[in-house]
Amino acid sequence: ETFGLDAIDFGRRVAMERKYLASLNDVPPSNAIFDDSGTFVLLPTLLGIKVVNVVTNKTARILGRVESGERFVAISLYQGTPKKDHQMQHALGGANKNTIKDRENSESDKNDP
Repeated sequence: ETFGLDAIDFGRRVAMERKYLASLNDVPPSNAIFDDSGTFVLLPTLLGIKVVNVVTNKTARILGRVESGERFVAISLYQGTPKKDHQMQHALGGANKNTIKDRENSESDKNDP
């Protein structure tokens, strides 16, 4: 079974996996990560990053399948909400409508006694 890949791409991935296993001393070990809900586990595989639902024991998704030259080894998962940084937004893309509204709201909050 070639996991839904054509024979040439599957052979290329297997060859890359052999090279990876041969140089295992130079490469950090693979890891697996659970999401915050504990429902999904993400793990790097030969095909890409596999997302498995542990409740149903089924593969929900395979990320990076189209990347034939990449081998994902160590992965991380950020599930928080980023803090707004007005100075960074201004430096990256200038002031947009949301930034102006946020600034007006914060200024009106400061002016109210």
